Amino acid sequence: MSKNRESHPIEFWVNETKLPNNLSTTLKFQEQQNYTFLLTGSTGFLGGFNLKDLILNEKCQRVYCVVRSYQSFDQCKQILKDSILKITTQELNDQHFNKIYPIKGDITQFQLGLSSSDYEMISNQVDIIISVAAQVNYSSSYKKSKITNVDCVPRLLELAVSNKTSLKRIVHISTMAIFFDDREIIENDNDLALLEKLNGKPGYFQSKAIAEYRYKEASKNGFEILLIRSPCLFCNSENGYGNTLDLFQLAIKTCINEGKTFDCKFVPNFNTVPVDWFSRVMIKMTIDKNVWIEPFNAYNPSDSTYFRDYMLMIGNEFSLPELPMDEWLEFIKNSNHPTTQVIVSIFRYFGFTFTKFNAPMSTKTKNYLKSINEYDGHKVTKTLLFKYIYASFFSKSKL
Repeated sequence: MSKNRESHPIEFWVNETKLPNNLSTTLKFQEQQNYTFLLTGSTGFLGGFNLKDLILNEKCQRVYCVVRSYQSFDQCKQILKDSILKITTQELNDQHFNKIYPIKGDITQFQLGLSSSDYEMISNQVDIIISVAAQVNYSSSYKKSKITNVDCVPRLLELAVSNKTSLKRIVHISTMAIFFDDREIIENDNDLALLEKLNGKPGYFQSKAIAEYRYKEASKNGFEILLIRSPCLFCNSENGYGNTLDLFQLAIKTCINEGKTFDCKFVPNFNTVPVDWFSRVMIKMTIDKNVWIEPFNAYNPSDSTYFRDYMLMIGNEFSLPELPMDEWLEFIKNSNHPTTQVIVSIFRYFGFTFTKFNAPMSTKTKNYLKSINEYDGHKVTKTLLFKYIYASFFSKSKL
């Protein structure tokens, strides 16, 4: 087991779930025609899609984007604008881009690293906080992951009650990964990871699980929380633009680079959706007052699928032989290709195997997605699979 995988007595994990004293409120959220948002993680893979979907939404008045690597307002705004133009062909104009307002900050710092004037401005103007920023390094310990993924929770809760006239809602993006090695089937979206199963998991998984417990506790203290768990995020269905560090996408590239696929024995099933679909659904949920029925509302907008189905499509299309997964890992382990080296390091870190994990879409989530006409978009289709391959191998972008 990696030295970065922490194990502690159950009392340690229970103590980690506790919020600092006095974090409670009687304030109420005020429904409005238009909303102002605070978005963390806007420069990340998912955050860029979130920003695009927000500025396209007629209910969005402004988006304050917390940017850690802030140099100047104009430079940051141009970077955010360019990142949006890279991922969409939808028509955008100055009216949309004028909604973007970058501010210098760091969620690991006191008051999110904002200046006193910016904090006061955010306190007075923001209605909804969308927390996307995270430390997603699987090899980091819980101690390191906690700095970004757990310690920010009370800071965001403090911001949510900083204006004494109304409560700010918090949308927290978690991950389906909290349930790896947890239980056989996840059926209820409101279930949390089992604390007694946290020992030995990657620090990222542990930190995201503890953050959920803290938000659940906050919801009992008067806060309004929407928790949305992200599955593996596949490429953008518009142009095939993908995430270079996603396990599924790395595996696809490795199979094509090395000329062989695998039987998926060690990764039997998983949850994945197109990133643009997930972002679109996420923003619709954020703005839809019908979602905020209870103080704590959790959704898992994805469905379990079989990894091998996709490997078979790739193998058939490119006439690639299939190997048992242990033989495939042995075959690729000495490759010099940088993509292959990354996938080998990931499997080595996880011990070459992921325990069976099955998270079928709940009836609650399925019915909601159907009600907003988004249910059919969650599948990674053959067309989308090969759109990603084309963008990765045959476009001007590097593999």
